[in-house]
Amino acid sequence: MSYSTPPPRVPIVDSQFQKSPMSFQNQPRPQPQPQPLVPWSTGLCGCLDDCSSCCLTCWCPCITFGRTSEILDRGSSSCGCNGTMYTLIAVLGCTWIYSCQYRAKFRKTYNLEGNCCTDCLTHFCCQSCALCQEYRELKNKGFDMSLGWHGNMTSGRGRNVALTPPAASCGANGALYALIGVFTGCSWIYSCMYRTKFRQLYNLEGSSCNDCLTHFCCTPCALCQEYRELKNKGFDVPLGWHGNMERDTGVVATAPPSAYGNMNR
Repeated sequence: MSYSTPPPRVPIVDSQFQKSPMSFQNQPRPQPQPQPLVPWSTGLCGCLDDCSSCCLTCWCPCITFGRTSEILDRGSSSCGCNGTMYTLIAVLGCTWIYSCQYRAKFRKTYNLEGNCCTDCLTHFCCQSCALCQEYRELKNKGFDMSLGWHGNMTSGRGRNVALTPPAASCGANGALYALIGVFTGCSWIYSCMYRTKFRQLYNLEGSSCNDCLTHFCCTPCALCQEYRELKNKGFDVPLGWHGNMERDTGVVATAPPSAYGNMNR
């Protein structure tokens, strides 16, 4: 008995899938829609909504600012360090220049209403009310301010709190550095804070005292050393953070090294 060979099966492919794989890869990705700004949970003059934070700010504004800034920096700076720097700048009468920067970070982190101009005016005209409002805002978002960033993360209070990395631009930080230098002549107080952040991020040798002395005695040398250190770690510094991430996603080191080391000369 003979068997005839069945005809070959021809796959039926819809015309919309007959495109090359590259045609799908080249399609533009949908752009994320900007989220609308949300109002603050309490008003600027709502100090009596939380009498404890109001009294704390009236008597020890450095503590209010220190606690708030530590959480906004996500633990990369301490309440004690930021509060001490606030007190030192207060001697010169220009704390609003320093504190208004953190209000801008606050807004960008939580997508709150406002702009850089209103941040400066708020802290210049009524700094105590501004500090109280920011302190209350974090409490309303679930933070126990007395625990600090690490204490809140350990206790689990920060698990359900949506945080995005604080956004600080080269222009904003550079302008603030220049303003502090022109009005107070003490830009080293501001820049040494970032040397401390640098050490903590990359686990480098040193201490807060050494950071202050280094920037006080030779700020240009300290800035050059930190600039070179970032270049040696693979960053193209003129591109900024976002430019480097777009250029080398997953290539540039963004986490602290596991071992202690010295800054490269």
